[in-house]
Amino acid sequence: MKFFGQPLVFGAIASGLLGLSGPAIAQPPEPIVQKETQPPDTQTLFAQAQRLPIFTGVDMTEQQLVVLRPIFEQTHARINRVLSPQQQQTFHQALIEEGRPFSESVDLMGLSSQQEAQLDNILKMTGLQVAPILTPEQRERIQVNIDTHYSN
Repeated sequence: MKFFGQPLVFGAIASGLLGLSGPAIAQPPEPIVQKETQPPDTQTLFAQAQRLPIFTGVDMTEQQLVVLRPIFEQTHARINRVLSPQQQQTFHQALIEEGRPFSESVDLMGLSSQQEAQLDNILKMTGLQVAPILTPEQRERIQVNIDTHYSN
């Protein structure tokens, strides 16, 4: 899959906005009470993103988290403008609620080539914003995590 290629290493952090690879969260998902669930708010997504495998072994300072949050919120809003509500729900349900792998969750959305290109650009821009916030050690650890958990 072309989407989320190697040059997007730090932009992949933002894909935590989408949910990222999985099992997305180390603990089992909560049972679904209703068939239709609302997508979580950005605060919930930000908390979920911090628990994804891409961040394993990456300890961020409070200052870094404060700086990353508005970037995360901007990226989340941009992604939501590209995806339909149904695609957002499909991705969230597959990745977070069902614990499916990232690439499978992305495939289930049925992205058009235009959507893939738009998301690719969003994540590249986000990567440029996020990279300077991280230490070299954090960037290296994230790269290892991407290679381990997200490479095709």
